[in-house]
Amino acid sequence: MPVALLALLLLVAAPLSAQRIQFDPDWCWTCKDSQQHFAAGASLDLAAHVFLPRSHAWQRVLLITVAAAAYELGQEEGARAGSKVGPGYGFGSKDLIVGVSGAICSEIVWAMLRK
Repeated sequence: MPVALLALLLLVAAPLSAQRIQFDPDWCWTCKDSQQHFAAGASLDLAAHVFLPRSHAWQRVLLITVAAAAYELGQEEGARAGSKVGPGYGFGSKDLIVGVSGAICSEIVWAMLRK
C-alpha cells in the first residue's frame, strides 16, 4: 500500500509537462527499426560482458534496460521539442521491449557458449 501511495504522490507532484509523455504509436515487430533495437540491445549486452566481466546477467540486462529507456526518453524529448507526431517519434514501448529482448537473447547465447 505505501508503494501505491508513493506512486500516486509522484504522479500528482510531477510537473504537467512530465505527465504528457508522447508515445511512439509504432508497434511493427518485424520492421527495420525493431531489428536495429534488438541488435543494439544484444550488442550492448556483449559489450557489458567485456567491460563488466564479474557482473551477473540480471545486472547487465538491467544496465541495458536503463540505457534503452534513456534513449527512448531522449527520442520523446526530441519529438516533443520538434512537435513531431507519428511512428518513430516519441517514447517507444515496443522499442524498449525489443532492445531488452536482444539483451536477454544475448545472455542466453553467452550462457550456452560457456558450457
